[in-house]
Amino acid sequence: MRLKPHQIGIIRRSVAELAGPDAQVMLFGSRMDDDARGGDIDLLVEVPTPVEEPAWLSARISGRISHQLGGGRWT
Repeated sequence: MRLKPHQIGIIRRSVAELAGPDAQVMLFGSRMDDDARGGDIDLLVEVPTPVEEPAWLSARISGRISHQLGGGRWT
């Protein structure tokens, strides 16, 4: 997995704050390949209860994580 510990912490905290403490987040895609380079961060967020506006929640999570990780510079 090609994420640094501080990046994992930012992702976990952001998801918990915005989707709730029972939300689970999983990484998938190219960042799972230790031999690859670059790539975006693909996340699956699962929540135990229905979300009234899932697109809005997704946008908020994405924006928060992107901002805290430096606006897209994840090297």
